Amino acid sequence: VKYRHTDSNTTSAMDLKHAGLNYYLVATKLITQLPYPVLVSAGLQRSDEVVYGMVGHNHYGTGFFANIDVLPSENVAIGVEYRQGIKVGNTSKVADDIENADYWNGHVAWFVTKQLTLVGAYVYTGDTKKDKLGVGDGFVLSVQYQF
Repeated sequence: VKYRHTDSNTTSAMDLKHAGLNYYLVATKLITQLPYPVLVSAGLQRSDEVVYGMVGHNHYGTGFFANIDVLPSENVAIGVEYRQGIKVGNTSKVADDIENADYWNGHVAWFVTKQLTLVGAYVYTGDTKKDKLGVGDGFVLSVQYQF
């Protein structure tokens, strides 16, 4: 379960909610019989997010996602991820059904320590000029620290 809150003027303009929960059902398998270990994950996501929570939240829909990572060393992962765009319904200010674009990324993660992870990724969240909602593409750098 993941909670997200959005504070955006677009949220009110589209008559969307500012917060919502995501629910995940995931199966993961680590394959160690190959030259390098491979981590494979797939699952279902139940979400109310519009453009992955950046615009707001609406009605719930369900989508598929999958991830595959190769682990060339004990502190590096190289992989790809795909998420199916989820339909989240319409609102009083948006007559057509809101549908998120499909999402994918290619990423490299470096587990610097047990607490610190650096991730670089190229992300595609959908064309900004299509019927399915997306915010385009670009590079992302993420720094995660766990206590």
